[in-house]
Amino acid sequence: MSTGVFKFSNQRVQIAIGEIKQLPAEVILSGLHISNSQHQYSFGYCAEVFEFFGHTHEYRELGLFLLLAVLNPIRLDRVVHLSNERSEIKKIRIIDSSYWSEIEDIKPSSEDSIEFQLDSLHKHPWLEPGLLASDFPVFNRCNELDIYRNIKDWQDRDILVLAGRPAANIRLALLLLELSNPQNRCLEVALEVEGGFRGVGPLSAEARFWLPGSFAWD
Repeated sequence: MSTGVFKFSNQRVQIAIGEIKQLPAEVILSGLHISNSQHQYSFGYCAEVFEFFGHTHEYRELGLFLLLAVLNPIRLDRVVHLSNERSEIKKIRIIDSSYWSEIEDIKPSSEDSIEFQLDSLHKHPWLEPGLLASDFPVFNRCNELDIYRNIKDWQDRDILVLAGRPAANIRLALLLLELSNPQNRCLEVALEVEGGFRGVGPLSAEARFWLPGSFAWD
């Protein structure tokens, strides 16, 4: 998906936004897989965690697709199908950003390309003061119909929903691109709830991202 679209250069990434807009509403990622776990805090709270396992190119594909979803709303949720048999999550659904009124304020002015400065990644990347909970992405889980009539409906929640504000999803997309940076040496990123090191929005599950060579990779 990223052929001819994505270029690294001296800690900067250039993205051909015109090419991205031609991508479809649904894509398939065959390598990335996501499992479910829990993070038990000492004060008694237990947070649900989405554990992402992917190679650099897979995080790049997901980051580019997320940018597409935010910057080119089509009044339709975007979907990433995860075909890896190990994945407990079978789809990632990205809520269409036209739902938010501020989307016009963050669209790029150029149809040709956009550029981002890539920062050095840390395990807990968003600790700077001044960030609000609404500045962070939101990770939730649902089933195909988003209807829960019984225990089986609840157990069949195999869809990850990204429902954050547009600017928050751009923040997440940039994080995914930083994970795919050839110069990146951070093999684990953890986005936690407010009682932890922060990184996810209100009523969100947590998320961890693992690269090959990390202790959780097998």
